[in-house]
Amino acid sequence: MAVKLDMSKAYDRVEWTFLKEVLLRMGFAEEWVSLILRCVSIVSYTVNINGRRGDVFKPTRGLRQATKNKAKILKDILKEYEKCSGKCVNFSKSTIFFSSNTVEGDKATISIEMGIRRSTNMEKYLGLPNVVGKQKKESFQNLKDRIKQGVENWSTRFLSQGGKEVFIKSVLQAIPAYAMACFLLPKSLFGEFENLFARFWWQKCQRKKGIH
Repeated sequence: MAVKLDMSKAYDRVEWTFLKEVLLRMGFAEEWVSLILRCVSIVSYTVNINGRRGDVFKPTRGLRQATKNKAKILKDILKEYEKCSGKCVNFSKSTIFFSSNTVEGDKATISIEMGIRRSTNMEKYLGLPNVVGKQKKESFQNLKDRIKQGVENWSTRFLSQGGKEVFIKSVLQAIPAYAMACFLLPKSLFGEFENLFARFWWQKCQRKKGIH
């Protein structure tokens, strides 16, 4: 069982291996890259009570079993957090994820106990899928569909080669840019993107001849 609360930060969705690879390819020194990764990937907390800072501790995932009792414990923790921080958890926007091994009846019971709706694999957060498993290509299939739709919509327009170049660089290539900044997309998906770009670039438009 996993609960996603509506308090996520942007860096929570970035894969650290991807960030490291980008920084290295940009030419930054390996020592500097390691220092940056330590700053963003290693998280620790301290609690300030009446002006006195407590001991440093690191977050852990201790409630792995999806049971009603564990859900109640987590709910009590969230209520205590609200009292201490003065912040309110938005349960209507929060979602709960379950392992495929979780019994269907337990899923419904825990969801009701927590007051948080169950998430589906098709849900998105900031335009990106909530759950990305081993089938990354399927998770980001919508990017290919959006590029394909853009190609089909503009294929009938009378665009010069310069116009096509601007459209490819400014519109089509910008579609997967945000997803690429957060996830390492499969190489096969990049190949399909390039095929769509090439088809739009080389195809002929109605009475005009294509480029050869």
